[in-house]
Amino acid sequence: MKFKESTLLGLSVSGALLFSIMGIIWGIAASSQMILFDGLYSFISLGLSGMSISAYYFMKKENLKQFQYGKESIEPLIVSFKALIITLLCIGAAVSSIYTLWHGGRDIALGSALVYAVVSTILCGGVYGVIRSRKAEENSSFLQAESAQWLMDTLLSAGVLGGFMFAFLLQAAGFHAVLPYVDPFMVLIISVYFLKMPYRLLRSNGRELIRMVPAPATAALIYSRAEDLLIKYKMQDMIVRTTKVGKTLYIDIDYIVDEASGIQNVKEMDKLRMEFEAGMKQLDMEKWVTITFTADKYWAV
Repeated sequence: MKFKESTLLGLSVSGALLFSIMGIIWGIAASSQMILFDGLYSFISLGLSGMSISAYYFMKKENLKQFQYGKESIEPLIVSFKALIITLLCIGAAVSSIYTLWHGGRDIALGSALVYAVVSTILCGGVYGVIRSRKAEENSSFLQAESAQWLMDTLLSAGVLGGFMFAFLLQAAGFHAVLPYVDPFMVLIISVYFLKMPYRLLRSNGRELIRMVPAPATAALIYSRAEDLLIKYKMQDMIVRTTKVGKTLYIDIDYIVDEASGIQNVKEMDKLRMEFEAGMKQLDMEKWVTITFTADKYWAV
């Protein structure tokens, strides 16, 4: 079954609402810091997913008068903000777990915690699987961020399950003195480990916000195609600028020509533009291409 981006974002919001309520209530009832962290993460995910949906619909509304270069910058901005909030959550959870460990740990209702971990792992994995199966087709930073969130939640739930199973074995073996430390220790390990996911989102979307060059393979393909046309039409030089923001790839090429060049009139300029565009079809992105020609390099730099 095929899902649209808006449907998948809606699924993410509904799932986050369910898990936030379940995790917070269950965490308090079982006296588990780990389950409570899971619920709080889902609660924050709920707000962040709602923000993604609002941004999605805002970007779909055309407003060329106010946004003449499009609204693509909103997408990496929202994703970067989400990654920052997740980072703060992980840091806060790590600090809280260290405090709990320092003060002797915490007893938990182990049987109840195990049931939660099983249910949460299965359901989170299901939501992640659906979103992940479509994120590449939609080529959406929003869905990539949502997929990363649900992957974190699935791994978090799986980590909870593994930790509680280990605690159950310790209890069966008679190591009761160690049990209060299992729950906060899991929180510490998982929260520190998960810091790498928001870091990756911040790194990739931060590059887009400050208009850095796109992925090396993409930039190399653009330059190679532009250079082929430079040689073919015997032009003097070129300046290539490119960046990616959201789903849009911006390409700006200035060719320097002279009397001996194969580009002398508007018809020939348009022919070159069509040839360049044909060479970019393998890039599955929306493209904003500007190709200009000048006899004076001053106007190209």
